[in-house]
Amino acid sequence: MQHKVPCLICDVKPRRVGSLYCNNCNQQIESERKAIKKPKPDKYITYRDAVVGLYPNGPGTFRPQLLRISVKRLPKSKTIDLNQWCEGYSRDQVKAFKRCVQTMNRVS
Repeated sequence: MQHKVPCLICDVKPRRVGSLYCNNCNQQIESERKAIKKPKPDKYITYRDAVVGLYPNGPGTFRPQLLRISVKRLPKSKTIDLNQWCEGYSRDQVKAFKRCVQTMNRVS
């Protein structure tokens, strides 16, 4: 006869086979894991087929991160395409965006 080891969390019910937790605790852990939302970028910058996402990093600042997704899958309203003329951005801002994309692409 096999000895039943109690769950590490509730310490009452026996563990599932191959797990550290009972069925109820395992379901709670899975539901909490799924409830955590991944942050999404506020804006996407594309330049020469490289995509950089701008994630919020405090008030008025953004954290750039190189993304491995296709340009075709990006929402048009949130995308700044640096391959064309960018309406509403100064020349210095566009240069800074291009530098950001190139350095992010060079690092990876």
